[in-house]
Amino acid sequence: YTLYLLPQSLFRYLIRIWFSQSYRLRVHGLRHVPSTGGLLLLGNHTSWLDWAVVAMAVPRRIKFVMARSIYERWYFRRVLSWFGVIPISAGGNRQALKKVTEALERGEAVVIFPEGGITRNGQMGVFRKGFELAARDTGCAVIPFYHRGLWGSAFSWATPSFRKISRGGVIRDVTICFGRPMDDTATADVVKKEVFQLSIEAWKAYGEIFETIPVSFMRTAKQSPSSQCI
Repeated sequence: YTLYLLPQSLFRYLIRIWFSQSYRLRVHGLRHVPSTGGLLLLGNHTSWLDWAVVAMAVPRRIKFVMARSIYERWYFRRVLSWFGVIPISAGGNRQALKKVTEALERGEAVVIFPEGGITRNGQMGVFRKGFELAARDTGCAVIPFYHRGLWGSAFSWATPSFRKISRGGVIRDVTICFGRPMDDTATADVVKKEVFQLSIEAWKAYGEIFETIPVSFMRTAKQSPSSQCI
């Protein structure tokens, strides 16, 4: 009965176990995410696992907005419906935006990737304005976020050659940064600028975990003792 009422709790636990086999997640700025009240999370979209990163980072029940073409696949639909996923068409539609508005007014948390699709080159695209209509007059908090580390993974559109050189090790480091709350009148352009600023913080935080060059060189040499280095 508990699992029926709180399916995301079990799902988050299972995802974390699977995710930790290949990825290491670091969260920054979680203090900016309200624990109650309507919440609209907006951020970049780099891979098919972006939803999992947000779900693990935010300790609240979350509703995701997903492309209808994926939602309507028979082997996904029943589970996605159970988790309260909101389907939306490529051009957006009023019914889906209305559901987002209703969820925000009920004090729920909703995640939208405003680019409308996974990046094909690793860079952020144009943020679509549909969320502006959904958030307006709901009194929700708009939280921008940026995550790095999944571009170049097998779940992104990166080329095979880039995936190989960007691997960096057995465990891939993933960082997600949350920005300060914005009001429900935040525009797409303003939100994108905030997400871009968070990208700087995310990369800075990632740089702080690097080993020194001598240690990194010795570790690599130890893994390939018979390879030529120069």
